[in-house]
Order: sequence, then C-alpha cells, then structure tokens
Amino acid sequence: MRAFTECLPLPLFLLPDDIIILFKTPPKGTVTVNVTTPDGRTFTVYSDPPVELDFRKSPPMAQSIIRNSGMNFTMDERITMMVTGKVLNVIFSRREGESWMPVRGTYIFTVSASSEPYLKVAGEAYCPMWTDTFGRDLWSAFLWGTRQTLELVFSIAATAVLLGLLLGLAGSLSSKSGSAVDFASQVSMMLPMIPILIAFVPILQRVSYYGSLSVPVWDFAIVLGLLLFGRISRNIKTMAVVEKSKEYARALGGSKWWVTKHHVMRIVLPHALSEFILLSAKALALISILVSSG
Repeated sequence: MRAFTECLPLPLFLLPDDIIILFKTPPKGTVTVNVTTPDGRTFTVYSDPPVELDFRKSPPMAQSIIRNSGMNFTMDERITMMVTGKVLNVIFSRREGESWMPVRGTYIFTVSASSEPYLKVAGEAYCPMWTDTFGRDLWSAFLWGTRQTLELVFSIAATAVLLGLLLGLAGSLSSKSGSAVDFASQVSMMLPMIPILIAFVPILQRVSYYGSLSVPVWDFAIVLGLLLFGRISRNIKTMAVVEKSKEYARALGGSKWWVTKHHVMRIVLPHALSEFILLSAKALALISILVSSG
C-alpha cells in the first residue's frame, strides 16, 4: 500500500463539476482517499474496496463524502445533494446558513492504494476553456485541433496554388494547351464545391480502432485543390500571355521557356503568394462549414 498526493489549486470562485480517480492497474485491497482543504479541514472521503471513484456520480462515493465530512445533514438534505450532484460542495465550500461559499486555495488529495492513481478533474476550475462531460481538457483539445486544422488549410491552399501556377504557365505556351487549361479551369469553377466535399468525406474517411472518423490530409487537400485552382490558373495564364507579348520579351530572342523562367515568373510568383493567403482563409471557412454541417 502506497500513498500518493495530488494538489488541486481552486482559482477565483469556480468549483469543479466532478472529480474522478483512475488507476493505471486495478488496485487490490482497500483504497483510502483523504482531502485537506485550505481552511484546515482534513477528512477521509472514501475508505473501502475499490469501486468507481467518481465523487459526484458514484452513490458509494457520495455517501462516504457526506458521512465523513463531519457535518450534520438531514436525510432530505443528503438525498437532495446526491440527486442534484452537489456533493462536491461539502469539500470545496463552507456552509453559511442556507448557502454554500467556495473556499479558495490549494486542496491536497492523498490516495492510499496498491496502484498509482490519476486524479481527473472536470469543470470550470480545471482549465481555461473548462472540460466536457467526460472531464477532458477542452483547451488542450482546441490547441490540438488547431494544429490539425492549420495543417489541412495550408495543404489545401498550397495544392490549389501549385496546380493553378503550373497549369496557368503551361496554358500560356501554346494555343492547344491554353484551350485545355481554359476548359479544365471552367469545369473547376462550375462544380458545386460544398455538395462534392460532403459526398467525398464518406469516401475518403477512415475508421480508427476506437471508432473515430478521420480523413487523410492530402487526399482531402487534393480534392479541394482541384475545386479551387480554376480562377488561379486563368489569372496566371492571362498574366503570362500579356508579359510574353511585350516587345522586350520578343526582342530578347529567347525561347518561351527561357522568357517564362526569367521574366514571367517574376510577375506571377507574387500573385501566387497573395492567392495562397486568400485561399487559406477560404479553406478555413469551408472546413468550418463542413464541421458545422456534420
């Protein structure tokens, strides 16, 4: 049997919604949980064989907290506290008449068990964006999701700009390639974007071992890039044709590839960079629409 200590600072007047104690391996024998409050109270909130150690939802845990708190409650008050989930008031608040006032400070939880415990706190006092109903940190989930979203957004924008740049330059080299690029660009611009994306998500998605759905970043980026490159390729093709028609370009006597490399690229690359920035914002908006519609 070992004793493990965990400190929980309680900021401002926010109370945790729930506290759950988990173990890396199933403990053996008796599990004892003691708490020391900032106002000097120390009492045992649980001392029995291990069950679901959920402070708010587990009836044995709730009864133990009320019984060992040293406070006198009527039977009706005990039932009300257990039904409404107000059992944590006994730990994190002090009773003043008919109301409960939160006690700010650091709470020390000591768990004596044969296995190492993990204290899981749910509610507004746990993290900047609170927690969900499972006690998961929403701020950490937001940061992790932001990383994945930005990766997807920049992949989409890069794919669309690269396709538009290459096809636009290729279309400026000859009339046949120009006609083909114009046709592909018009098709890309006419396709309904949102319905196609919604239809492709079930096709591209993968189901993990735990049942969560995910869409490969580059598969999704290529599909969306094919739907967004049309306007870019037409603009770059027009810029390249205009640049090649200037007198100094013809007077140099270089090939079309030489003129494209040394003169046209200087004009179209800044435009491609601006398109990358604009498309990043557009891709972010499209992803938000898909998430909200899903």
